Amino acid sequence: MDLPITVVGGTGFIGRRLVERIVGRGASVRIISRHAADEGGPARQIERVVGSIEDPSTLERAVDGASAVVNLVGTTAARSERQFYLLHCDAPGRLAAAARLAGVRRFVHVSAMGIGLDAPSLADRSKAAGENAVRAACPRRACHPPDRRRTYPVSADACRRRC
Repeated sequence: MDLPITVVGGTGFIGRRLVERIVGRGASVRIISRHAADEGGPARQIERVVGSIEDPSTLERAVDGASAVVNLVGTTAARSERQFYLLHCDAPGRLAAAARLAGVRRFVHVSAMGIGLDAPSLADRSKAAGENAVRAACPRRACHPPDRRRTYPVSADACRRRC
């Protein structure tokens, strides 16, 4: 059996669709979410890790034995600046570090277009800080900003390819 692909934020808007596509291609998925136990779906291909992305032990459990980790956590409606930075910066940095320590070979951090440390939106500034945190946690990995002129296929095969 293939090692699972961990999808953080797998119950969100993009996450549900990504999990559906990966499972549809026959791969197993591990979802980390505050509400993962309540989600439906093909239970034999989806392992649920219930917990907070702010909890290091939850992150360690989620990445242990994974072939790849995809971070999709994002919001434009956090209640405070602190919450934006916890979700967009601190958690991705800890997740990337946990994945590196666990020997995960592929880490995909989904950010956003138009981000920057000097962006007018707090959400965009915190997302930019999150990219920096991921780079710091995985200094030998490449970060590729999105190219507006091309589309990116979503498939289990893409997650299985090595860097």
